[in-house]
Amino acid sequence: MRDIQILGNKVTDLTTRELIAEVDAIIRGGKSEVILNTNVHGIHLSEQLPWLKEFRNQTRITHCDGAGVALGARILGHNLGPRVCINDFIWDLASYCSTHDRSVFLLGAHPDVIARAAKQLHAREPTIRIAGYHHGYFQKQGPESDRVVQIINAARPNILLVGFGMPVQELWVRDNAARLNANIIMVVGGFFDRLSGTVPWAPRWVTDHGLEWIYLSLKRPRRFFERYLVGNPKFLLQVLFERLGLYHPTGSGSPVRSGRG
Repeated sequence: MRDIQILGNKVTDLTTRELIAEVDAIIRGGKSEVILNTNVHGIHLSEQLPWLKEFRNQTRITHCDGAGVALGARILGHNLGPRVCINDFIWDLASYCSTHDRSVFLLGAHPDVIARAAKQLHAREPTIRIAGYHHGYFQKQGPESDRVVQIINAARPNILLVGFGMPVQELWVRDNAARLNANIIMVVGGFFDRLSGTVPWAPRWVTDHGLEWIYLSLKRPRRFFERYLVGNPKFLLQVLFERLGLYHPTGSGSPVRSGRG
């Protein structure tokens, strides 16, 4: 396991097997640790939100979760291994939990969606121990957030999966990690929408070739067109500038509002 830098953002180079081994070591050691991921959208957000870049760079493990980041690493001369895509990694993690009797808590999405997601997870891994689940439609600061923290702590999960979407999930995790009673706190973006069936899975050949961004842009253009079809070329241009020593990071440092979902 090693770290590389892309546009000032740390990316941890490790395989799925190595990440599972890290999860196991943290739990066996009785520790608590945050695991983040990095994709092109997250790197763009880090330009606007210095706290997000700082949080990512201070987190010990922030794995590559995007084909664009993997390509950017190669352009910069890094021999980055296969990306650890969260949509695939979750199943390896679920299998590990079933085999080693580790519990999980699902946090995020609409109330109906998270309930269906929990059912689907149990259907695929019948022996997995789901410590609980809670929707993401609560105020991310103040009494509502405090109550959610209490619910999680009462469940005492080994692994907490947080899916509010970037950057709200990272902000909530940053602000609450120290008081959460969980060994692993991992952000999963929109995974619960896919797990529940609310958002269709991309065909396997699409994800295997790192083309899910095109699939999502066509399926949900209002949400993803600008993020991917504008954001990805911008990212690659910035990486080329960094390769040439011409990249100078900028950012407004605007705060993120605590949203719902």
